[in-house]
Amino acid sequence: MYLALDIGNSRIKYGLFEGEDLKAHGDWQGLSPEELVERAYNLSPRAIIYSNVRQGFVPEWFDLPKGLSLLALEKGTPLPIENRYRTPQTLGSDRLAAVVGAWSVFGGENCLVVDAGSCITLDLLLDGGFEGGVISPGLNMRLKAMHHFTDGLPSLSQTDIGREDLGTFKLGKSTKEALFLGALQGAVLEIDAFIEEAEAVYGPLKVAFTGGDAAFLADKMKRKIFVLPHLVLRGLNEILRYHV
Repeated sequence: MYLALDIGNSRIKYGLFEGEDLKAHGDWQGLSPEELVERAYNLSPRAIIYSNVRQGFVPEWFDLPKGLSLLALEKGTPLPIENRYRTPQTLGSDRLAAVVGAWSVFGGENCLVVDAGSCITLDLLLDGGFEGGVISPGLNMRLKAMHHFTDGLPSLSQTDIGREDLGTFKLGKSTKEALFLGALQGAVLEIDAFIEEAEAVYGPLKVAFTGGDAAFLADKMKRKIFVLPHLVLRGLNEILRYHV
């Protein structure tokens, strides 16, 4: 078994793989770096890969068991795809892993990867390489910003309003609904427009959504979307398989 660890800003996601097959997955929250290492070892994998975007969170892989391979996804890590990003030292390893995951899932076809989490990232896989992308605020970040930078707008989270009856191009009948719909419609229209412009330049693209808000946002798109919740973990596994 191979273990992939996606150390994000708020939680740690793990996936246990046998070949390309994801056999088990879950979230770990509130762990110290030492506790993370202990849990990883307890799963008895043959090899571990991890991506870490959390500042100040540094796992110390003490007493590495004999025969266990360990790989950190960093700026210089060899990849099964080309990285054309001009500043690879600033590229989030989770963004890179998600594109590798899409490369694996779609057999190298040109693809747009939308990771809808704390931020929304839109990254292009073109001709077998990471071409680049854009970063914008996620839904909760948009809501928090409107409250933080004004005196009169209320604090609102995505859980404050039922999502099932809120779609695009509806008018809010209260300030809370107006805020939520503004954040939602802004994100949806932004993503739709990016897809249209990217396809006008590069031709047809597969579109894959991942991240915590993936299923919710994908349901509001104008076209067919692939929702792949474990894309970063799959990409990490592919990078590990490339090395071992």
